[in-house]
Amino acid sequence: MWARFYELGTNRPIFLGRDSVVHYTFAEIERERRTGYAYYGDWARELLDEEYPAWKGRTAAER
Repeated sequence: MWARFYELGTNRPIFLGRDSVVHYTFAEIERERRTGYAYYGDWARELLDEEYPAWKGRTAAER
C-alpha cells in the first residue's frame, strides 16, 4: 500500500483537504474527501512485481 503524496525530507504520508492544509493523519480529512479520493493504492505493484525483477535480471547479465 502506497500513499499518493509524501512529505519531502521525511517521507511521511500527507493528506490535503479542501482547504489545502497539510494533515498527517487520514482521520483529519473531511469525510467527503476520505471517501471520494484515492489517498492510498497499490500503484507500484506492477513495477515491483514485474518490471524491477526484469530490469535487475538485465543489468546483472551486463556485469
